[in-house]
Amino acid sequence: MRKLFLLISFVALTISLTSCFNISGPQHSPRIYAYEFLVNPVFAGDSIVSVDDTLRGVYNRENGTYDMDTIYVGDTIVFQPVFDAVIHNLISVQIDWESADMNLWYPLHDSTVTFLTADSDIKAGRLYFVSGIDAFWMPIYFSPLVQRGMNINLTVVTDSEYSTASCKFYFPVKADTISSNPQ
Repeated sequence: MRKLFLLISFVALTISLTSCFNISGPQHSPRIYAYEFLVNPVFAGDSIVSVDDTLRGVYNRENGTYDMDTIYVGDTIVFQPVFDAVIHNLISVQIDWESADMNLWYPLHDSTVTFLTADSDIKAGRLYFVSGIDAFWMPIYFSPLVQRGMNINLTVVTDSEYSTASCKFYFPVKADTISSNPQ
């Protein structure tokens, strides 16, 4: 009787412990980081020589965006997002913006393009990755064309069970102070 009790206890313990483990491995949510929002950077080669300002943002819980400092029509802003799949593989990155309200560009080096599949539409902000890429970063430049608030939305998709992460930035835009105050 004691052996039967131990056998049943062992089987019950084994079932309860193995049900806690995900057979496909640990699952992690992807992450998006954004570094150094620089205003009007001046470059010498690949190095930044000077900037007019840096931007800060505050997370707005009501609408789920990062409300950034005010910028002006004609400013050039550069920032570098990092798309991190943690221990998984990146599937895609999507960059959305109001194309009529701003110029947005992101120079990709030839070595970077080798990470992308033929399905990628770089100009439309749709980047699809070959297998085995777990992190990706690139500079994004933009310049507002009109005086109104604008958004940049970043989305990353991975092969994780928790496969998607998004990050939204809102930029209030004012008229260029130099051209709006003629002497």
